This record gives sequence, C-alpha cells and structure tokens, in this order.
Amino acid sequence: MSTLPKTLSIAQYVDDELRRAPSVWDQLQGATLERMRQMRATMTQLARIGNDDLMHLLEVNGARMAGAYLDSLRSQARQAFPSVAPSPAKPDAGRGRGKKFVLELVDLDSIALDVELSNLIRAIRDEAEHELRDLQAFLAAVVGDMDIEEDHNPLHPAVHGRALRAAAQGMPATLQQQLGFVRMAMHPFAQLLRQVYAASCLRLEEAGIEPASHRCIVLPNGRRHLQILPDVVYVPDLPRLRKALPPAARSALSSEQLRPPTRSTAAGLAAGLQLHAAPRAGESRAPESDRATEDQARGAADRQAVEFVNRLFKAFPLDERVPGDVLEIIAQLRAPALRLTLRDPSVLDWREHPLWRFIHLFAYQAEMVPKLDDHERLSWLQFGRQTIEKLAATPVQKTASYQAALERTEAFLRERLAKRCAALAARFDALQSTEAGLAASQAGGVTKAPNLDTVLSALLPRTPPARPSADDARLAAEAWFKGLVPGQWLRLLLKGTWLHAQLLWQGQRRQIVVLGDGASETTWALRRSVLLTLHRHGLAKTLQMRSLVGTAAARVQEQIAIADAA
Repeated sequence: MSTLPKTLSIAQYVDDELRRAPSVWDQLQGATLERMRQMRATMTQLARIGNDDLMHLLEVNGARMAGAYLDSLRSQARQAFPSVAPSPAKPDAGRGRGKKFVLELVDLDSIALDVELSNLIRAIRDEAEHELRDLQAFLAAVVGDMDIEEDHNPLHPAVHGRALRAAAQGMPATLQQQLGFVRMAMHPFAQLLRQVYAASCLRLEEAGIEPASHRCIVLPNGRRHLQILPDVVYVPDLPRLRKALPPAARSALSSEQLRPPTRSTAAGLAAGLQLHAAPRAGESRAPESDRATEDQARGAADRQAVEFVNRLFKAFPLDERVPGDVLEIIAQLRAPALRLTLRDPSVLDWREHPLWRFIHLFAYQAEMVPKLDDHERLSWLQFGRQTIEKLAATPVQKTASYQAALERTEAFLRERLAKRCAALAARFDALQSTEAGLAASQAGGVTKAPNLDTVLSALLPRTPPARPSADDARLAAEAWFKGLVPGQWLRLLLKGTWLHAQLLWQGQRRQIVVLGDGASETTWALRRSVLLTLHRHGLAKTLQMRSLVGTAAARVQEQIAIADAA
C-alpha cells in the first residue's frame, strides 16, 4: 500500500482510505465470525441454531455484503467530496411538475436497523474516543482549519455505521437476522475502527502533517471556521455584546439608548458646533456646551450603531452553513438595516426584533429544502427577494414595516403548508379510518412491542455516560410528542439518512402522524409508537430556528476581543 504524499489534500486522504477499505471488511468479517463461535458455547440450544444459521449466511454472502459496504463508503465520500470518484449527476425535474405524491408507511420494523445504527455509532465513538480526537486534529490541519470538528473526518463513525447497515441489508435474510449481524459485529467493528483511526494518524504523521492543536494556522482574510451544529440554537445577547465594545463605543451607545436620534449625524454635529461658536448674549455657555456634547455623543452613537450593524452583515457570509444564494439575498437588507438602526436603537437591543426574526426565518426555511434547484426552494427565494426589495424601497425605515413583512412571510408559509395538505386530503381521510381501527385493536389488548433496546453487556462502554432511566426517557418522549403541532420541522433518521421533515397531519386520536420530506414530495405515515421510539433513542427531535445574527455577533465579539488584546 502506497504511503501518503507529503503535500496532502483531503481528497487524496479519502482515496487512500477507500483503497484500504476491502481489508477492513475482511478483518471485520473474520472477527465477527470468531466472536459468534466463542459465544456459541454460552447459548441455549434454540439460540445456537439461530447463531449457526447466521454464520452460514455470513460465509455464503460475504462477497455480496462486502460490495454493499464498499459501495456505501464510496457513495458517502462522493457526496461529501464530489472530486472523489465523481459520477455524472442526474437532472432533477423538481417538485410541483406533474410528479405524483408518494406516501410511505413506516412501522417499528422499518426503524429497527436505524436504532441499531445509533447504538453502533455510539459504541464506535466510545471505543475510539482518543483516536478520533487525534485524527480530527490531523485532518483539521489538512483542510487548514483552527477548529477541530468531526466534520473534518470524511469517514467518521456514522459513515462506517451506515456502510455496515448497507452490508446487513445486502444479506438475503430476515430482519431479525440482519439485526443479529449488526449486534454481533458491533464490538469487533468498534475495536477494528479504533485500530484503523490510529493507523491513519500514524500515516498522516509520517507524511509530515502537524496536528492543528499543535500549531497556529493563519488563514486568508482572517477567515475562521465557526462550526455550530444544525440543531443547536445560538441565542444572541446583543445588549451584552454592546458592553463588550471599546469604552468610547459603550459611552456613545449609552447616550443613544437615552434619546433616539431625530436628525442626521451631520446636522447634529453642525448644530452643536454652531451653538458652541456663537452663543447668544446674556446666556451661559454651559448649557450650550452640554447640548453640543450631547449632540456629539449622539452623533458618535449613530456612527457606532451603524458600524456595529455593518460588521454583523459582514460576518454573515462567514457562516458556511448558509448557501451563497441565500446570503446574496440577505445582503440586500444591509443598507435598509443601517437606515433603520439610525431611527430605531432597539435594533441592537432586542434580539427578537422583526429585522433579525425575518432574516432567521428566511434562511431557516431555505435550509429545510436542501436541493438548490428545487422548484419550491426557488419559489421561496423569489418571495424573499421581492419582500426585501419592497422593504428597501420604503423611503422611511420603520420597525412596523419589518413586522408587517414578517407577518406576510408567515402567512406565505401557512398557505404553502395548506396547499401541500390539501393535495393529501384523501389520504388523510383514509388514515383517519385506519387510526380508528388501530385504536380499537389497542383497546382490545392487541399491541406489538418488539425489543429494540437490547444491547449485549459486552458492547456497553466501559464508563457509560449518565443517561435517563427507561421511565424518564418514556415520559420525556411522551411530553415531546404531546407538544408537536402541524407545521413544525423535525430532524429524524429514516433508512440510515438524516432528514428534515415537516409535520403535516395528526390523527384525531393522535395515533398516526404524517411527515413530509423537505427535499421531495415523499411523505411518511408514522404510528405514534414509531415516533416515540425514535425520540427515545435520540433519532427524532424538533428543529428550532438558528440565529444567524447570534453567530455573527459571536464573530464580532471575537474580533473585538482580539483587537483589545493586540
């Protein structure tokens, strides 16, 4: 196997790891079979028969499973880095162009492998915790980033976990046998990947890569990657940030809060200078001097407020989570926001100001539809562009105008949701009948409760983190489900893929819900028990709007701290 080049790119690293992947699978298959042989002696006669059948399936279908494992790794690497093993992209006709609606039913069996996938990823992270941390430091240096994050690793545990899931599905067997394979392979796979990650660190070190944690990386244009997870809400504290400004700025901004400006900065300064230069006879210069000082302070406050908003808008493009077309539209609000700030100081004191709420909602809804050429996403961007152009054309910037724009935007989203639900009205009626029958069967004591939580004691981490009890997790899931309302966006794992899905409909008895994919017309009908199971395992959660201004404010605060320390 060739060594890594001295001048290494992330694509070269991925290619090298993919060339070594067949050996990883061979070792995993051998270790899993050996583990099953060792555990056979402690099994009951019935369990031994099932174990022998599973071993036979692994030996017969090893080549097919290896192909599924390697194909999944390559596909995921290609999605993360298009330069790795590129393939021609297929044109997408988009939504709303004659496509039929697809409604997919999801039961507990459908999510069983997803639950085991989450257990597998957790086991890998627990086993290879130190090796993963070292590898992330090396790869951060490869990509030229000061922050050490999991997304620097193209083949992190979740990627390998999804590949193993694909291998299990590639085995022609029952669901229980596929689950049995994942459970048996979990511990050997975690130990094997620990060795794989350690070997990757050694090869990177031999190639001359110095971990990012050991040195300072100077990036062009002062750019620094600030990673905030998609489901984390960063709440800006603008008043606190104002206190972090230099002393001169703080005093000026304090004067601005006491009295909003009623005229332009230039006019205020000119009036102050005129009063100071030509006092009227018989009047004391002290009051005029105080007014001149006050006008000067107000003018300084205007400049500081404008500069602060200007720096916030300059920081927006540094957020790598936001697509360029969305940032381009948001940038058109820069000039109107500056004019609004001169009239309304609460722009910098109120984190729920309609200006910021509009920006957050616009970017958030665009993120729910990830495909850039999607018809619905393009329609949303067009609506946002027209709304911003209308705001910019307003001669006098007022907070009420932004509040009205925010209300129009929320009305547009409600109408869009209503149209999607109207197209599924017939299916909702059919599901309502199904739900009534489901409630009757449950009242008669007919329930299905497969055990999806079973994990062998040998697979548990040596020092398991504190987790809520089964009863606490059940109560938390019940409370979460009770708070769901149509229109909310959820992030959940289905078929090994994290999706953004919107809650479209709930049955009258709240036993069936319908979720709509944000990236397509696909919809899923989930039983209540399925959604509760996903939430208990951390595979379903409610999305909340992130704060772009909060991230920008953090960057501005960091810039201020660096300037003060210089």
